Amino acid sequence: MDVFLRAWWRAARPLSDRVSLDLDTLAAMVVAAGRVEPAPPQASWRSASFRCPDEPSTYAHWEAIVLSQIADLADFADQGPLNEYAYLGIDAPRTTGCVRATGIRWYNFDPKAYLECGMAGALGGWSEDDGLRQSVPGPAVPLVNEPGPGDHAIDSLGWGDLAELARCGQEYE
Repeated sequence: MDVFLRAWWRAARPLSDRVSLDLDTLAAMVVAAGRVEPAPPQASWRSASFRCPDEPSTYAHWEAIVLSQIADLADFADQGPLNEYAYLGIDAPRTTGCVRATGIRWYNFDPKAYLECGMAGALGGWSEDDGLRQSVPGPAVPLVNEPGPGDHAIDSLGWGDLAELARCGQEYE
């Protein structure tokens, strides 16, 4: 997951001056993240304060989230391998006073789950009709309001949308 996020960050940097990304560009950026050499980890990321800018629709907002996630994953790595129950939710072992742009709870530790849950959480949930998931018994608290029935067209995503996708990639079950 760490390698993917560092590569995604590297692939996104040349696009940082754009307000939004059409879907072909977005897809190319994600594919590139699977193919480019990831940015080398920076020791400074572990102790940096990653606060999201006041304007949530900027590249800087998305970048703060992704760099926070990279730092969290480095903190997890210091504690050794994750146990088999980590996908049920685990808190990042942050140092007291650590300021990061994301919540402390993690559910998705591989790029497939991260992107799937990121898209579902940021852009409209999931359906049992796909045959891949089933509801679990008991109450659930949605992170975002679920859309009503029907499809809606998306032509592009802005950095605010991608920030929400990254946040949901970490936190959406």
